[in-house]
Amino acid sequence: MSVRDLSAYAGALTRLMPRGGAWPGTGGPVWQSLMTALGAEGQRCDTRALQLLDEADPRTCAETLKDWERVLGLPDDCAPANQTFVERRDAVIALLRSTGGMSIAFFTALATDRGYEIEITEHRPFICGRSPCGHQNARRETGSPTIRLFWTVSLKTTRNVWFRVGTGGGRVGEDSHVSMTRADEIECLFERLKSAHTTIVWDYSQADAPAA
Repeated sequence: MSVRDLSAYAGALTRLMPRGGAWPGTGGPVWQSLMTALGAEGQRCDTRALQLLDEADPRTCAETLKDWERVLGLPDDCAPANQTFVERRDAVIALLRSTGGMSIAFFTALATDRGYEIEITEHRPFICGRSPCGHQNARRETGSPTIRLFWTVSLKTTRNVWFRVGTGGGRVGEDSHVSMTRADEIECLFERLKSAHTTIVWDYSQADAPAA
């Protein structure tokens, strides 16, 4: 959907004007200039109405981002300082589509929504007669029974936030071309959402080196 040319609004106003001998002619340049000036307001209103459709969708919002954040209680306490416009909008989208949970899939999706690739490993003690010997997962079947209360989050990548043009929302002069950060936000979120009786072990050994 797009806004019509300004001449279409001027022509519509002209056709709506009264007709008769007491009414001046509508073909002169002064008249056309008047209709064009009045039609510009109609075009502006239609343009803003179309923009409202974008603002009603958090994926394409710009002017209403602060309103989305206010309604959702953002920025989150775990959010990194000095978030870019794109990061703020991504946080809105992630919160709206989050359904909650305690599964590996839930925490993996939570990290993915914030730009991280992770792998989660749950641990359990070795049990004679049940645990396989020489199995590829045997490495996690060690330790005392309390090992069940630990799970490891391995980060595969740093967080790369790229500048996005167009509807991506990147702001020239404000947002950098790309930035890389550690997983402080993920650590905070996971520690807050995890089961209270469990402990997370954070593994950065396989992650790319973060920016200084």
